[in-house]
Amino acid sequence: MKQILLSFLVVLSTFIGAAQDFNPNFWIGKYAGIMHVTSTTGMNDEVAVEFEFKEVTKDSVWTYRMCYKSEKYGEMIKDYRIIQPADSLLNNFKLDELDGIIIDMTYFNNTFFSLFEVLGTIHTCSMSLENDVIRFEMFGGNLFYPTTIASSIPEGDDNETYKVTSFKPNYNQKVYLKRIE
Repeated sequence: MKQILLSFLVVLSTFIGAAQDFNPNFWIGKYAGIMHVTSTTGMNDEVAVEFEFKEVTKDSVWTYRMCYKSEKYGEMIKDYRIIQPADSLLNNFKLDELDGIIIDMTYFNNTFFSLFEVLGTIHTCSMSLENDVIRFEMFGGNLFYPTTIASSIPEGDDNETYKVTSFKPNYNQKVYLKRIE
């Protein structure tokens, strides 16, 4: 029974997500904010961020630039491209880091989501827009050291158990970027 309900929810969420259109006109502009960087090792920092979102190719390619201004490390500029493949669902996007790395993204609830792994660390990223503020958040943790492995208590008629593996997040980056233009 659980499997049927879970399958139904996954299918339903796919249809709901696919029905949402991305409107770049709401995103286009310049933004600024302070990124808070925290980690479980005690390395905490604040970095000024300038962000600009522009359309490159109508209805299919957009670019955004993040300019990080750190008192400790100086200025760093990173450009990204968001691509909506012509042959995909409306909520499927690609993030091109313009260095050979391309990351799958999903768009729903006015938010881009991505989940990816680099050198044994899984990263989750979300970028959402609400009331002229872009909320960018990224966190992650090490895949090689699961902190909890457990089996759930059997429930219902089917007495199914599930293996759950937990990974402890060890860093977070968060910034609220307010529209300035």
